[in-house]
Amino acid sequence: MNKKLIHWLWIVLLLVFCTSCEYELEETNFVEIKKPQDINYKIQIKAPTNGNGEYIIKYFFIKFDFELPNDVNDIIFRLYRENEDYNFNTFYTNKTSPYLSFSWWVDPGKYTLKCDIPSSRTNTGSLADMAGYEYYGKTFEWKIVIQQNPIPSLNLRYDRLSDTTFKLSWDKPDTAYGEVDRYEVYDYWHSGKLGTTQETSYVVTLSQWNSTYFVVRAYFKESFLSPLESEVYISNY
Repeated sequence: MNKKLIHWLWIVLLLVFCTSCEYELEETNFVEIKKPQDINYKIQIKAPTNGNGEYIIKYFFIKFDFELPNDVNDIIFRLYRENEDYNFNTFYTNKTSPYLSFSWWVDPGKYTLKCDIPSSRTNTGSLADMAGYEYYGKTFEWKIVIQQNPIPSLNLRYDRLSDTTFKLSWDKPDTAYGEVDRYEVYDYWHSGKLGTTQETSYVVTLSQWNSTYFVVRAYFKESFLSPLESEVYISNY
């Protein structure tokens, strides 16, 4: 066979082989890169603000609303004094317990509260994502003013309506402390629990020659808040 013809045949075969390998290589390693998923990062403090945009924290806790990805649960908060970089205290919470509880030694004053959301996978399908190097993360920051008011008092009292009938009355707790679920009324010495009410008053009856302690307990919708209790002594002698 003509040597020139053989030479050209080898060149053609080599080109076909290289083209085939390149196509297969591209076909095998093709990965569709998607846009990162929209991840909801939302944390809101449930407290009033002042004219400076600072949140007013009246008691020993801060309440939040959370909207976080399913794979994010534990959340880290750091508290800084105003104009200081030193981490005054670190707090941990999660979506099932949406509050921070302070210790008594957190002084009133101005602070910066920062929240770091742990990293979450982007799920873009990129090589970095599949290798575990591509993550989302976010930091929130708030200016807060801690006042540390005393725990509210129900200030239970009574008015005589007749010889044996009395009206118990009490104060509704500050809404910044917590939302009341119900009040329960007790006759401490005789009948036990008398009833449940949403109102801040309740009518009770004593016998002509009777006396007792009446107790009112306020239960809150926030499970971390212990009930508030107040009592009053009524004598009908």
